[in-house]
Amino acid sequence: MGKLTIIGNDKPVIGKQEMYSVTTINGWLNPLQPIKNPLQVPKPHWEVMVQTKTGWRKGGSDKEGQMVPYIFGQKSLFHKGIKIIVRQGEDYGELIVHPQRAKEPKITRVELLDANYKPIPKGKKLSYKDTIIARAYCVEMFEMNIAFTLWEDDAQGEGHNPTVNALNKINPVPVLSRVNEKGMAEAVFRLPFYTMAVMIANARTASGDKSEGATHEYYVTADVVSKHIQKASPNVNVVNPTYNPEPPGKREVPKGHTPAPPKPKTTPAPEKPKPKPDGNSAKFPVTTGGKKSDDPQGKILSAEFVDGKGNKLHSSKVGTAVAVKIMAKEMKNKKVKIKIWEEDNFSWTTDLIYEKDWVLVGDTSFVGVLLTKEMFDKAKGIGTDSSRQDYFIEVIHNDTSVKSAVMPVSADATPTEIPKGNSPVAVDKPQQGKATTSCVCKEQYKDLVWGEKVSCEFRKKVVQICSELWGESKKVEMANELMTCMALETQHSFLSNKGYPNATGLVQFTSGKYGAITAMNETGYNGGKNITKEYLRDLTPVKQLDYVKFYFKMWMEKYKKNIKDSLDMYMTIWCPAAVGQADSFVCYSLARDKKNKNDFYDKNKSAEYEYYDENEKIAINRLKKDSNRANGEITKGELRPRLKYWKELGKENRVKSFSCAEINDNKTTNEKANAGYYAYRDGSIKYIESNTTIDYYVQTKEGSNEFKKIGTLNKNKSGVVRFPDSGQGFNRYGTADKGGKSSIEVVGEGDHYLKPETAAALFGVINEINDKGWEIHLGDMSSSNGSDPWEEGSKHHKGHGHLGKQSGQNIDFRYLNKSGKSFHGTNTSSTFDKDKNATFFAIAYKYGFQKNYATGMSEYKKYGVNPAVPAHNDHGHLGLNNIKLETVVSLNVKIIK
Repeated sequence: MGKLTIIGNDKPVIGKQEMYSVTTINGWLNPLQPIKNPLQVPKPHWEVMVQTKTGWRKGGSDKEGQMVPYIFGQKSLFHKGIKIIVRQGEDYGELIVHPQRAKEPKITRVELLDANYKPIPKGKKLSYKDTIIARAYCVEMFEMNIAFTLWEDDAQGEGHNPTVNALNKINPVPVLSRVNEKGMAEAVFRLPFYTMAVMIANARTASGDKSEGATHEYYVTADVVSKHIQKASPNVNVVNPTYNPEPPGKREVPKGHTPAPPKPKTTPAPEKPKPKPDGNSAKFPVTTGGKKSDDPQGKILSAEFVDGKGNKLHSSKVGTAVAVKIMAKEMKNKKVKIKIWEEDNFSWTTDLIYEKDWVLVGDTSFVGVLLTKEMFDKAKGIGTDSSRQDYFIEVIHNDTSVKSAVMPVSADATPTEIPKGNSPVAVDKPQQGKATTSCVCKEQYKDLVWGEKVSCEFRKKVVQICSELWGESKKVEMANELMTCMALETQHSFLSNKGYPNATGLVQFTSGKYGAITAMNETGYNGGKNITKEYLRDLTPVKQLDYVKFYFKMWMEKYKKNIKDSLDMYMTIWCPAAVGQADSFVCYSLARDKKNKNDFYDKNKSAEYEYYDENEKIAINRLKKDSNRANGEITKGELRPRLKYWKELGKENRVKSFSCAEINDNKTTNEKANAGYYAYRDGSIKYIESNTTIDYYVQTKEGSNEFKKIGTLNKNKSGVVRFPDSGQGFNRYGTADKGGKSSIEVVGEGDHYLKPETAAALFGVINEINDKGWEIHLGDMSSSNGSDPWEEGSKHHKGHGHLGKQSGQNIDFRYLNKSGKSFHGTNTSSTFDKDKNATFFAIAYKYGFQKNYATGMSEYKKYGVNPAVPAHNDHGHLGLNNIKLETVVSLNVKIIK
């Protein structure tokens, strides 16, 4: 095998094309190597390999040839390593490349995909029943918003003319999408939804055409919302359902007409091209004969000459100082280029007489211009130019265009076949015939704290509730306070079952003598239902907000509490007696509890000596404790630091992506398509709200948008799910405990119950070890009511429920042997595989299991393992305490079987 040498840039800039070639120069140095016949040498075969945590894998498509182009995208910056490999027969070569960041953000291209996420081939005819997915590839634009627009193309030739197509916009409101960490943003266009598309396409024809023809051509533009960068896709063809082809006719030459002989070709002397007005810019006449053209993007509304008092000028004299008045929309602090042109109405030519860059100060801006004799002389020519000139003003705003390919679309083309089980997940699918509107959250509630953690529907409902309780003028202010309180109470999960069984949900509803649920039922502020903790737990968070409203309404109307700020709002949840009181009011005290035989102080003493450290650079570390301040009493004012801490964190979690989804949230059964948990290979979990029946999905490979369904589990009345006994990559050991009443607590039956999110994380771990061909055997978890598992005659298994404090968060497992399968033995035996078990703990740590036990295994500390905990020689223990869970409205993924 000979060694090949790859010639090319080993530090390519992302988004920029680089050429790579191969040479066998190393072989020439070996005099014994035979010279090969070039006709018999196979073509070089190229591929790119990327390095991941588990090794090298293929990335990108293969190429052939002596010289090939490569463009490395944004996601190449996230790989541990990248190498280009070339093979030519038995010869081999490779080049390690280190992609570099680009200096300027840009959209490199827009690709059009069908509903199966496959590229649409050039010339393929689509149906008006099809779905088109536009994908923009970007560099240096992470988390920037992209606005996608679908256009019907009436321009001649291959290109797209924004002026010609200005009236051919199919979606009146752009589809917004955010650029992910791999530099991609996607938008879905469901053609059946755009019922006016055929009418718009047939309304106008390309220059020289009699009709739209058998197909309509569509393309997609992608605009960066804040930077005026645009890219367009190629065209695709959609068959015109209204097209009736004309019968072919013979073109005849008129009688008596003889075509003139062709003129001999001459080559004119090269000239410097004369500047011309931009064909895609706003132009406004100054004099009656001047050119008029609207801004295709609607940003520049008008431009005119005015005098010193702001009055419009229709004519002026040489030597006069005037001003250009520019009216614009959403262009404050944006740079424009102002050009003044003279248009000769005799020869139909234009002369550039003035040019200047200017930053617009607002919707109305003024730019001073002196009409000099030099400007007048620039435009002198034949006709009227010697005495009178017609001017127009051109205003160009910085806009580079990136467009997709043209696509043909029709009604009678065969719709793209979508295999069963292979569809994009979209909870917020728009209904046909319904007008698209912009997201109200983006317009009104973009600054709502903690908005990123909840759905658009949740945000809107919070503001609506605050409007009803505190009035329209204070709705946003109080919505921020309510979001802060709910984030604090749920540890920013905003889940309706958070805290169960001691309490549940958004404001930690409790039952019992002093519980909120008891008071709401007794006073009738319960929506006409006799509510229970379990009933509230099983509601979706959006639906549970109704009972949050009832709760505050009860205190404000029934008990006449004046809830005026965030502290009083939180006191309504934490200590209602303190609402309206001074900061010195004592909420809980150790002396009072001893006297009344209560434990309120012990349950809440964590707040006693907290303070907010403004000098701490890391926001999450600013809430600190000073034990010297502890005096056995907790006053109302001592809660201010805690509230400030959660509100400041909330400001860092304002919503970044907007998607107003219409969600049917009136039912408490799971009827939403593709709801459930999605386990990503980076250890994160995304959750689309569901109720008692929960589907679980796992990512097939890192970086892919393909997920496979791994199971469906049912949540019981205690808020836990029964994890399966066996499946691909896992099994169980031991018999199931029967439960009963132990000396410590009432124990439910079984020992294989987990919180729904714990089950999602565990499925993620199992998915990865199954890929390795391993099999893990699982033991005790929690019982069916979330307690430690137990049965009469056995020892109470502590650490798997902790009297409800850690329900469904802990899992026992047997260690892996040399073959990657769990075995019944200790971690000191020769069968125990130290590396495989280290890998298992590392994967589990990634998914949030970071409170783990493995007796004596100090080398596993970096995986959250405490080696000092005894009785874990023959089995390991996983404890979930740091899950990366995000609740979302929808996900753009494919479900495969």
